[in-house]
Amino acid sequence: MDGNAEVGYFYSLNNLLVLASCCFCR
Repeated sequence: MDGNAEVGYFYSLNNLLVLASCCFCR
């Protein structure tokens, strides 16, 4: 597995989590 792709997947997952947190904050 490509490490760069893994980082990108983790980053997108973290971004989604941040977005969810923002929605729950409102």
